[in-house]
Amino acid sequence: MFRVSWHQCVAFCAWLTERLARLQDARGKSLLPPGQVGRLPTEAEWEYAARGEAGRRYSWGDEEPDESRANFDGDVGHPTPVGIFPGGVTPEGVLDLGGNLWEWCLDAFREDFYADCKSQEPVHNPQAAGDDGEPRVLRGGAFNDPSRFLRASDRFRAGPWFQIRNVGFRCVLAPRRRP
Repeated sequence: MFRVSWHQCVAFCAWLTERLARLQDARGKSLLPPGQVGRLPTEAEWEYAARGEAGRRYSWGDEEPDESRANFDGDVGHPTPVGIFPGGVTPEGVLDLGGNLWEWCLDAFREDFYADCKSQEPVHNPQAAGDDGEPRVLRGGAFNDPSRFLRASDRFRAGPWFQIRNVGFRCVLAPRRRP
């Protein structure tokens, strides 16, 4: 989905969680795994999915973006369906983490967040919490951005009410976290 605010994304993820909890498979088991919810990924989760264990420069590897890997630089001129750029898949199988749409993350934006984390003991899946009005993190770059914004380490911020045609989101099934 695109042209959605952070608040709309959080609401959709809550709706999805409720829906999955009510749906059952053929054996009568809930489609929502125990202890899991649908939510936006934390910034750390998003970056780990894009960089992997190897610390890739781009989600697909270290090779520069091109027309087989991502929707960027205004060549297509609009968002495209997931999977149109098969060269951009991560080695782990995640699609479209570079280009197409900036993606909302659960975290509040903190300029020095990673530096703060590095100065502490190792933290598993750190998150910058904030109130509903604080700017939020966006990752991934978009269809109308130059290639430098597609780096797995690139980040952007916007107010949680922000809606524009190059912003979207993805849901993850993961343990509950506070926004």
